[in-house]
Amino acid sequence: MRSGKTLPLEVQAFRLSHDVTVVALPGEVFVDLGIAIKADSPFQTTLVIELTNDAPGYIPTRKAFAEESCETVNSRVKTCGGEMMVQAAVRLSRALAAESVENR
Repeated sequence: MRSGKTLPLEVQAFRLSHDVTVVALPGEVFVDLGIAIKADSPFQTTLVIELTNDAPGYIPTRKAFAEESCETVNSRVKTCGGEMMVQAAVRLSRALAAESVENR
């Protein structure tokens, strides 16, 4: 389907207001990953949207890979790929929050 050994995935975040941000993730993201993003987000409200910009299939958690759940068989990301997306989303959200404070 795609050439090469790696599949770059884009994680996006944008601020709607001082209290609300939106995080956009590719693929069908496991709910625990979305919950982790919301838990670490500096915003009062964080909306997590999946299946944006690309559809690489399931994005399981590291735990799901360890349990060998059926979704991991069809996943096109490496074992820690979902957690890497969480880290990127939180980093972007924190940068937006810092920018929001600077612009007040």
